Amino acid sequence: MSVVVRDYPSVSDRAIALGLSAPTGLAILPENLPDARTAAEFRFANGTATVRTLFRNDRINHELLIATGERPQHLVLKSAD
Repeated sequence: MSVVVRDYPSVSDRAIALGLSAPTGLAILPENLPDARTAAEFRFANGTATVRTLFRNDRINHELLIATGERPQHLVLKSAD
């Protein structure tokens, strides 16, 4: 297995380029933010819902980088281990 190092794009610039508002605070980002062609292609990690629940329970302000009114799509990784 090899490790690839690359610069991460500006989150604000990427959000604006995809027609979204730039996040202003703590934001949960989709796994494929650098590569998505549209915001509809965003895929969030499987644990995103749990993290959001924990943040809400502790009253930690956060936002999900997603179009208004859209529901997040999650990556589900299964294994036969």
